[in-house]
Amino acid sequence: MFINVAVKAQNLFNNYHQSNDEATKSAALANPLFSWHATYFNTNHKKNLVFLNDATTLAVILYNVNAKNKRDIKERFETQLKTVWLSLGLSEKSYAEYLATSNEWQINKTINRSSMGSLTLLCREVAEPLANTRTEGDLSKRLTNYLKRQGKNYINASDTVAIIKASQPFNIKQGAKKASHDNKGALKEIFNKLQQMSQLSFDTLSLEQTDQAIQKIQDQNNQLLDLFLSDIQQDYSDKTIRRYKNNLQFYLNEWAAYRLSTIANLENASINELLYHGSSETEVKNIKAALKQLLRYLKRNGVINDDQYEDYLVFMEEDSALMDEFGSDDDFYNEDDDDFFTSFDPLISDTNKDLPTIFDAKTDQLLDDYLASFASLYGLVPVHHALQIIQAQNPQLTIDEEKFQQYIEDRVGEYELRYVVLDLNKMADEINLDAVFEDDLFIVYPTLLSDSIRLVQLYNHQLGLQYYVPDKAELLRYKYDDYFDIYNLREQLDELFITHYELSGSSMVGAAFICIFCMKLGMYDAQNLSSMNDAIDRAIQMLNNTVNLNITRNNDNEALIKLLLLIGTDIRRPWNRGWSSREILDVPGIAGLFSNDYPVLSSDAISAIKQGKIDRRELIYYIEDSDLPINKINQLRKQIEEL
Repeated sequence: MFINVAVKAQNLFNNYHQSNDEATKSAALANPLFSWHATYFNTNHKKNLVFLNDATTLAVILYNVNAKNKRDIKERFETQLKTVWLSLGLSEKSYAEYLATSNEWQINKTINRSSMGSLTLLCREVAEPLANTRTEGDLSKRLTNYLKRQGKNYINASDTVAIIKASQPFNIKQGAKKASHDNKGALKEIFNKLQQMSQLSFDTLSLEQTDQAIQKIQDQNNQLLDLFLSDIQQDYSDKTIRRYKNNLQFYLNEWAAYRLSTIANLENASINELLYHGSSETEVKNIKAALKQLLRYLKRNGVINDDQYEDYLVFMEEDSALMDEFGSDDDFYNEDDDDFFTSFDPLISDTNKDLPTIFDAKTDQLLDDYLASFASLYGLVPVHHALQIIQAQNPQLTIDEEKFQQYIEDRVGEYELRYVVLDLNKMADEINLDAVFEDDLFIVYPTLLSDSIRLVQLYNHQLGLQYYVPDKAELLRYKYDDYFDIYNLREQLDELFITHYELSGSSMVGAAFICIFCMKLGMYDAQNLSSMNDAIDRAIQMLNNTVNLNITRNNDNEALIKLLLLIGTDIRRPWNRGWSSREILDVPGIAGLFSNDYPVLSSDAISAIKQGKIDRRELIYYIEDSDLPINKINQLRKQIEEL
């Protein structure tokens, strides 16, 4: 049996056989009836472990799993699974045959985002509210009867019975063999040919020979991509595969090949240079993401070694001070190009027209605008809290939570939107980032992804803060990237650049935008002048780099420095969950809402929860980790969940 465990729960399974390799993953994907995803949630400082089958709605919960009893997980799991199995009207004989066929446990990391999303939803919507109010067996049966999304459809307990009966007699299918295992020789031969072709020079080739060389490079690239895409077809959705294919074909065949450059030697085919030729930053990021996957494939199959792989990564991060320092959301700046800043139109919706309609066109657009606003105002926000705010501000809308989850999952990996939907824990795993995030998808402001360390700092700093939640009309103004709610200061900044620095037109607009954006995204505390000065220095550096100014910290630029300090104090920032530095000093955090001597929800706290200023789940986590008596924790949790 394949047990695919969320990162945070993996230490509970270290007594069982670990099989975190491609063969195990392939076998698990080929045998979803014998594949389960697992995670846990906390209640009363105790871990409750939940399993969900990949092919059916079969689910099992085990209470109070810890270091002392984790050796008993398998035995307890099988006991509760038998209870569920028999409750569905399935025979004891078929259960014994299922166990006998499944063999020993093989512990792996999570392998399917959709299955993990269903498990997370199951925990949040059913398991957590009912935990410890029923026996393990009764709650396991209740979880199994919960509707589950499977692909584009939904299945229930009746479907589960039909799937199990149709699978008898049970057997374990062999996982699909990776193309790379059978084609390593062909892969290395292709790479060697590309390596030879990368030595060609325009200086020694005629026009006809150049055309022939480009065609040969493209032919080898296509063979390489066929092997690569075949290798990863079980790991990603069809949509992701198509995106990788399109990005790699464009970069390798339309960009690199015409420079007689190949995957074996990309020095003459800078990716960031595409910014000068009409590609957006988003397109460049997508190309880098696809190329990184191709390079991992080559390293995994011994075509390139670790040092070469690291050299490629360095190559991909070269160039473009603006892109590295600022993460602009549009085309790269050219000081001779008057269209650079005027071409950025924040009023144009970036909604992906290829995405399916989940609710109706109007509601889908409203949700998209909300998510863009959340990303801009808060930087990052868990999906469950985004829904909490939306529901609070739109009581007339009936937003089915399962459909909302589908709406969100359809946007995972879509980098053309005004926001990015990400599993931050999965991202941390992929880039070996030492960080743990809440078990949920997050709405993230795209610019923040340029620096994962700063993203972690932002996440950790925000924990325990209230959200700034204005009324609906005001909140939705933040879907526009040039809305900052500092009208007077913006006017003063524009005037200063016109009169003192003699800027005009798009250069003036761009300079003001850079200053405001740097202060908005700066990670400085309200009372820490040193950290605020770091953000100001960053703004000055970018002004000098992109608008060709020569600003230093001297008396001649004192007015600009003072104005940036005022902006840094008054602008609403993700660092403070939308509060300005001036406001946040008077906004109590979650810890300030309670006293152990008088642990009750005040009327202010209740109002804040209802408005979405306080994340219900975050508040419950805080209470569960407090020193309050268990009965008081349960009482408060129930009250919070009912609000």
